[in-house]
Amino acid sequence: MPIEKKIPKQERERAVLLGLVDLYIKTGKPVGSQTLQESGFEYLSPATIRNYFAKWEKMGFLSQQHCSGGRIPTTPAFREYVNFALNNPKSSKKEIADLAKHLKLQNKEVTTLLQKSAEKLSEITGGAVFLLTPYFDQDFIQTIKLFTLTSEKLLVLLLTDFGEIKTEILYVNQKLSEKDLKYIEQFLLWKIGKSSLTTKNEKLNKIAQKFYTEIMLRQVTSYNKKEPLYRTGLSKLLKYREFNDPLQLTKMLSLFEDQSQMVSILKESVKINRLTSWIAEELNIFGHDLADIAVIAHTYKIGHLPVGSVAVLVPKRAAYAQLFGIIEAFSEKLSQLLTLSVSKLKIPFGPGHFSSKASSLKESRSILLENKSK
Repeated sequence: MPIEKKIPKQERERAVLLGLVDLYIKTGKPVGSQTLQESGFEYLSPATIRNYFAKWEKMGFLSQQHCSGGRIPTTPAFREYVNFALNNPKSSKKEIADLAKHLKLQNKEVTTLLQKSAEKLSEITGGAVFLLTPYFDQDFIQTIKLFTLTSEKLLVLLLTDFGEIKTEILYVNQKLSEKDLKYIEQFLLWKIGKSSLTTKNEKLNKIAQKFYTEIMLRQVTSYNKKEPLYRTGLSKLLKYREFNDPLQLTKMLSLFEDQSQMVSILKESVKINRLTSWIAEELNIFGHDLADIAVIAHTYKIGHLPVGSVAVLVPKRAAYAQLFGIIEAFSEKLSQLLTLSVSKLKIPFGPGHFSSKASSLKESRSILLENKSK
């Protein structure tokens, strides 16, 4: 008698369910008893497998398109499979090493680090990535650049210490030459203490001061309202068969574009405080009906304090064990790097979006507006 026969019946039934989901993930086709038997269940007869199928179908874990066809796993079956994968994550050393190579911070450009890390995570997982960034206090404006768009419009580009890029559009009622713009740019840099002003042009000073006031007021009013959410990798999803269906593609795009819902998902993952996932109909609680999509999320920390969260959006038919291993490693290595960098570079930060203190701290965040010695 093969040793597999000694496995308790309940465990055999569960193994059949997990095996069916695994095979469906790989092929995307309904699974028949004969096909499953030939895929590692030789110790069970097709008749026994069909009996197990019938039981799981009655319980709502499997469906059948027609009486002679194979079975398709439902969301509860996927949930059973995912829970098993959570306890058995996999990740290759190559992927971990690749992540570690890209998770490096040489200066205070934390925003740049987080965005590059999200790009790499998207590349490795093949999914779209959403990353909710921490609240770093006192993000100083480092550089200001001006560009002419039209005779009436200017583009203002701001670069901060943490590597964040901000843009604003300013309207002008008179034509400004490139030489004028360079002078105004120099004036703005002088106002924030990043340059000297060797010559003076009173006419342009008035225009520059008006620009400066407008730019800084916009930054002050927007700085505390913004939910720092970074999104990338949407194009990665277009290669999957599921999103060849225009309806499913539209639904997936609606979630990707719904910033408030993605922030809700990321915050909820931190409340759960562990690697977690939502599959298909489970995303209904966030207001989206997504039959073929899964979201896997995890928090990252500075010390023991959650400061942000990352989520990967993938098709429901995903290699969960591998994804869990990669996202676990990403969270751990990013947490280690941020903890070390914040201490070494003395970067002030808040308790994140998730603490009871977050709202009060958010109101106290600051940005350098002006060199007060001027």
